[in-house]
Amino acid sequence: MNDFQHKLSSKLISENQAIALETLNIKGMQKNHCLAQAVSDSAWSSFVTKLEYKAGWFGKTILRIGQFEPSSKLYNVCGYYNPNLNPNARE
Repeated sequence: MNDFQHKLSSKLISENQAIALETLNIKGMQKNHCLAQAVSDSAWSSFVTKLEYKAGWFGKTILRIGQFEPSSKLYNVCGYYNPNLNPNARE
């Protein structure tokens, strides 16, 4: 897992000027018996740590987005907020 995280974090940092990370409720996700093992195995905090220190080395930006921010309802170009947009709807 450690080698994979190093390779992926290096690739992401080298290809992007900024990376946005959403804060997740890990404890809540672990309460779901279908997700618990996968969430525990993923080692997200160590991956985020690797992203942060590599971003610091290369002068890249890590943006933190709160879990309750309406990020899936914002248009990335103009920032317009669409309260009626259902992010789970299929087009």
